[in-house]
Order: sequence, then structure tokens, then C-alpha cells
Amino acid sequence: MTNYYQRQAILLQVRRAQQRQQERLQREAQAERRARRLLRKHLTPKQLRQLKKGYFEVKGSRSGHIYRINCHRTAQNIVNRTLRRRFCILIDNLYDWSFSHGYVDCPKSDHLLAQKLIIETNEGRFLRIAERMWL
Repeated sequence: MTNYYQRQAILLQVRRAQQRQQERLQREAQAERRARRLLRKHLTPKQLRQLKKGYFEVKGSRSGHIYRINCHRTAQNIVNRTLRRRFCILIDNLYDWSFSHGYVDCPKSDHLLAQKLIIETNEGRFLRIAERMWL
């Protein structure tokens, strides 16, 4: 009999864990939908057309260089062909947060919007704190 109750307790724990996982995934999907709407509100008509192709281009506030932000990921997703560089900047870099794991649980579209805004408003800071790689 003890094995039966132990198995039932384990099954109950598994079902609860699955339910929590499903709820978390639903919250994340809802947050991403809201973040995507906010991103679209901040894009120009040209950038909205580019977004359908998986990227959008942003003009640097200081140099006027064009940066292409790839929307399929948030790391190493910014390319400047003039400088022949790829850049990586995440939200935790922008706000000088110190997380030991180096990851902020934030919708991807919020990362993209933060990247767009810092390039358009403070390109110098962007260049100081972004990780750089050669193309």
C-alpha cells in the first residue's frame, strides 16, 4: 500500500509542476505580445516593413551610421556594416544590473526596443558598453 501512496504523491507533484510550467509559459507569451505591440508603436513605417523580414535598421544618434537589429535573437544581433562589426548588448548591460547569471527574464521585444532606443538616443554609451565582434 505504501508504494501506491508514494506513486500517487509523485504523480500529484508532477501534475502540479506541469501546471506551473504551463502557467509560466502563458504569462511569458502574454508579456511578449504586449512587448511586441509596444515595439511596433515605436517603429517607423519603414522599420515596420523591415520587421516583417526579421530585422529593422536604426540610425545612430552621433555618427549617423546605420545599425541593423536582427529580431530573431537578442545577443550578438546588432550589425554595423560600415564599421564591419557585430554588437551585443542586453538589458542588464544597459542598466548596470549585476546578475550573477547574466540573464534578465524579459520579453525579447523589450530587449529589441531598448537596443533601438539607446542607439537612437545615446550612441556613445551604446558603443562604450556593447560587446564588439568583427564581421
